Amino acid sequence: MVRQNRRSSNLISAGSLPVDDEDDDGNENPLFGEDSVGELDFRAGGSGNGNPSAASGGGGGGVRSRYTSGFTSSAMRGKKSGEMTVHDYIPKSYQYNPAAAEPILYYMPKTMASLQHQAKQVAAAAIAAQEKMIAAGHAVPNTTPPVSAATAPTGATLRTLLIAAEEDVRLHRARAKAALEQDLRRLRTYRLENDPVWMKRKEILEERNTIIDQLQTDSQQIWNDLLQAQDDNKKKKEMDTLSPAERQQLQLARWQKALELFVYCPLPTTYTEKAEEGAKARAKALKESKDGKKKKKDKKKDNEPPPVVHPLPDVMDPAIILDSLLEQGAAGANTTTTAAGGEEDDMSAMLQEASNMCQSLVEITHKQCASAAQQVLSQEESYSIRLEAHELFLRTALTKCEEIQDQFQVNGRAALQIGHQLEFAETKRRQCEATSKLIRLWWMLEALAEEEARTNNTIKVEEEVRGVIPPTSCRMNPLFVRPEQSLEAARALKQLRAVVRSRGNATSTSASTAAAAAATAAPAVGGAGGGGTDQSPSQRFDWTANLITRTSDALEQRLLHSFSEIYAQGGSYDFSLKPRPGSIDWRELQALAEALLMFDSGRNLHKRYVDMVITSRFPELFEKKANEKRSPRHRKEEEGFDMDATRSNLSTLFHRVSDVCSAEFELIAHVFGSDQTRADPLEGNEPMPLVVARALLQRVISDPINGLQARINDILASIDQRGDFDAGSKKLDTFVVIHEKASGLFSLLKDSAQKMILKETAKKSVDSDLKNKGLDSTSRQSQAIARNAVESLKGFLTSQELSLSNTHRQGYINLELRLLHHQCCSSLDKSGCTLLIPPAPRRRDSTLAEKGILEEYRAPVVPLDKQQLLKSGLNALLSGPLKQSVLLQPLVHATESLARARLMFSSGKKKGGETTARVVCSIYSQMCSFYGEGFLYPIMEVLRDTRKTNPPAQPPQLPFNQDMPAHDLGVEQHFWVCLERLHSAAKAFDREMWAEGRADTGRVWEILERCDDQDSMSKARACRFEFYSELERRGEAAIMKALDSISAHIHWILVSGGEGMLATGANRLMANITGSSAGPYAVPQGANMDSSLSPAVESLVYCLRVQFVHVQSAMTSHSVAGFWTALSMRLYDILVARLLKHYQVSQQGAAILRGDVDALRGASMLSSGSPHDHWDMLQELITLYMIPPDSVKGMLVGPEGDMSLGKGLFGRAGRDQCLVFLSRRVDYKFKQGASLKRSGWAEGLLNDLGLSDPTDHGINIGLFAAERKP
Repeated sequence: MVRQNRRSSNLISAGSLPVDDEDDDGNENPLFGEDSVGELDFRAGGSGNGNPSAASGGGGGGVRSRYTSGFTSSAMRGKKSGEMTVHDYIPKSYQYNPAAAEPILYYMPKTMASLQHQAKQVAAAAIAAQEKMIAAGHAVPNTTPPVSAATAPTGATLRTLLIAAEEDVRLHRARAKAALEQDLRRLRTYRLENDPVWMKRKEILEERNTIIDQLQTDSQQIWNDLLQAQDDNKKKKEMDTLSPAERQQLQLARWQKALELFVYCPLPTTYTEKAEEGAKARAKALKESKDGKKKKKDKKKDNEPPPVVHPLPDVMDPAIILDSLLEQGAAGANTTTTAAGGEEDDMSAMLQEASNMCQSLVEITHKQCASAAQQVLSQEESYSIRLEAHELFLRTALTKCEEIQDQFQVNGRAALQIGHQLEFAETKRRQCEATSKLIRLWWMLEALAEEEARTNNTIKVEEEVRGVIPPTSCRMNPLFVRPEQSLEAARALKQLRAVVRSRGNATSTSASTAAAAAATAAPAVGGAGGGGTDQSPSQRFDWTANLITRTSDALEQRLLHSFSEIYAQGGSYDFSLKPRPGSIDWRELQALAEALLMFDSGRNLHKRYVDMVITSRFPELFEKKANEKRSPRHRKEEEGFDMDATRSNLSTLFHRVSDVCSAEFELIAHVFGSDQTRADPLEGNEPMPLVVARALLQRVISDPINGLQARINDILASIDQRGDFDAGSKKLDTFVVIHEKASGLFSLLKDSAQKMILKETAKKSVDSDLKNKGLDSTSRQSQAIARNAVESLKGFLTSQELSLSNTHRQGYINLELRLLHHQCCSSLDKSGCTLLIPPAPRRRDSTLAEKGILEEYRAPVVPLDKQQLLKSGLNALLSGPLKQSVLLQPLVHATESLARARLMFSSGKKKGGETTARVVCSIYSQMCSFYGEGFLYPIMEVLRDTRKTNPPAQPPQLPFNQDMPAHDLGVEQHFWVCLERLHSAAKAFDREMWAEGRADTGRVWEILERCDDQDSMSKARACRFEFYSELERRGEAAIMKALDSISAHIHWILVSGGEGMLATGANRLMANITGSSAGPYAVPQGANMDSSLSPAVESLVYCLRVQFVHVQSAMTSHSVAGFWTALSMRLYDILVARLLKHYQVSQQGAAILRGDVDALRGASMLSSGSPHDHWDMLQELITLYMIPPDSVKGMLVGPEGDMSLGKGLFGRAGRDQCLVFLSRRVDYKFKQGASLKRSGWAEGLLNDLGLSDPTDHGINIGLFAAERKP
């Protein structure tokens, strides 16, 4: 067996072996001595640390002692001479157990030690060269890496290590061989290819592969020879030419091939293709070997059928092979043996020979398995040594990689520090230059302000900045006067305003602080040489601050005026590199916006831009209404007549807002989207385009007087002033239009904000990434802030949408439910139905009203008046509430409400899913309440109450005339038509409202499934279940009432009608013929019979067949089967109870009874799904009345006459049942005096059977019910 769980740690690596290089004299020092081998902590087979006796069994102790002593003495002699090498001794682990010894490496550690020694020498030489250059005063080049003994390359390539590993593999095998043969010369001379044991093992395995290959090729032929029948002419002729021994040997040879195929190739599915190729090659060779004579003979065999080919099984079954051996042996023995006992001898001989074959095959396979196991062990040892070489190589490579990484980190960190220092110095230099410019500009403005104060000649700052005064006459700095320098002037004024604000502010910037200090410390202009008085620094600072403020205001107004003029000129929005003529000058707008951003972050610019967009793009939204000056009466009339036009104008306005805002978003992205107009990402401010877009949307949507929301409120308020249901319908339509258009509007606005506002941001971020290769952290941070701002704008749009829609959603829900309830009740009222006044409404929740929450509307239950329906009758039901148009009208209103709810709240899971589900669930719940409690339930109860279970008091006149309409049996046809209408209405309700599994219908199930609100779905399912369960319960009650009525009328016809007329159609009454208690079937022998059926049964069957047609049209096939089965059982119970209690049957009357039972059974079988076992058993029991007394016993117990066998009617119907039916024979009892006695044949029958008469103690009719099984 192959050894498992061998650990690579058992291999002695280079670090655990004392490996030395050659000494100075060139002699190679011994690598292993007796002491070094003994120090190895080696454990094999449970031994270790100098305990050789535990390495194997106790019987080998003497042998191990001889090995150890011999090897030790040889090793000591070599050690004394100083010439002992690795080929002069065997380690102890090999001596104790050569077969299980772990490999001990020699060549691989030696190779690594040699390479490390060379690396140390190279490193020492490099270090010495560097020291010489330093001693000579020469600088070491920067390109020369630092050299050390640890970082010196070893040159240990994988190929070198694998070569050493192959030598260690050979050494390991040589040591094991030498230990086994006790010959140290094997350590030098052993080669694997010269090992006879290995050669023998290889030969055995190659022979096995050859056998397997041949068996796989011939597998199809072997299987055919084993299973093919031997009955064709050719086979018979060939077998006849052979002697019995030869025939037996041929069969054994085939069986042996099959056995070998089972042993070597147990799974034919793995070599099916090879078997097919072998069969084809065999057929081709056979065809080529035929000579000319055989070809002539083959012409006579053209009509012979082709040989049968047995397909190979998926798995070879040994049972088939064994069965084939036994069959062939038995056939051969039968054909060749004549003497007694010869057959068994031949069979035993054949089985003995087969046993020898099996034993030989077992020995061969045992050798092959042993060879394969040894081969695996050998390969495992060589693989472990090669794996150690790979591991050593990878460890060396990993060490080098770690050293390179450490050097990279050290040098890269130093370079990064230098770069940071340079960037900091450059930042300081730019700050100093900016501070210097700011100080000079401050001194210049301070001089102007002091001159203005000294001379009292006010500088016309606004006129000079706006260009009213010529530049040559201006006293201001040209920076603030020239329009082309507006951006530089705006930046300078922003810095100067920061200096002014920094007065007394300890947290000002360094530049502003320096400028303020310089301003306060600067000498007064003209103080010493001008003859004027020197003012205090604080007063000079105030004069300068005033001049800066006036200049800033003037420059901002000039820029705003220019921006307004360019925007007012208008033009198409063309943002290409070469705009078309007539396009808006968006580049100039961008430059002005960049300058205006320096003034209070562009607050006045935002307000001015929004005002211009509102006044120029939406004049119809913010214009004054003309009808405000009219009287309230005229306004109401006009609004009432122009409602549709108002909704159309509002829809147009939504489209206008969408188009204008989408276009303005694109303009905002280009005008306010430059790098200079954007907010500083390091300050955490939002990008400017999104701030402007939000201000525009806030003004358009949420303006408290003329915004979209205000206009919507005005329209809805104008509708509420009318107060009728027609206005409510218009208001619902207006709700839907508003929210549908609003949803589309905000969706477009979000897309525009996503695509247009970030268009320039995305473009510049891509350019920055390509330029800086992704290393600009500020750009990435700016992109992240822009994305967050866009999400913030989307959130703002969402909040505006919710504010626009949620304000009226609860009002819409209540109005929708109220209007739906009114429409449904109105449809019933128009059909002529009378509705009951609902009870007093429930009290409103005052806590919700205090919180300002509108309570959800709950429709009252307004049911139909059942008393009025009972008085009207079924015809009025069919022409009134059960009319198809009346039944479907509430569903039409409900589907319209669902459609409006979908448009109002949407039907998606992501947007308003829970709200939509709640509204739809409320609509469905209200419809279930109305359609059930208010509509269908009362009608179903009326159908139940109209059924009367009491038949007429007078018996019927039989037989019925079948040319006239049949008797309704207490359930008229209109009852079933009403039931069918109710069933159709229930199905239509589920189809039009719920529609489960139907896609693209917009019904309750689909909407709730898309919303994915499990709470609403469970509530709706509960309402649906309650609706149908209650309707089914009431329907079952009505049907059971109809069944009771039919059963009562059946009893009326069979009993009252059948017993109250002539039994045979003669002129004598039944009482005169049979007696008052004998019944209609006690017909005397020889009486004249006009019909094979009694008039009552004939009339009843006619009525039942007509009734079945009405029942079948009103119910499903399953319900019809259940109803008719119940009716059949009741009919059976009525007939059997009357028969066993009151009737007697004669032989001639049994014929009439048999005809009646057949007719009633036929009527019961009108429904194919109902069981009729009770009728079949009754037909068999009736035969007791049709046979003579001497045949009764055979009918009861069977022809054998043994009651214990369970045959006859006793076995099928039961003993008591049969005897009770038998007791109703006319001749079973006779009257003697005042009592009845059994006849002689009846007493003899009971005595023969050993039974008592069950009728002596009364009859329990319940035991003979149709539901009870015999």
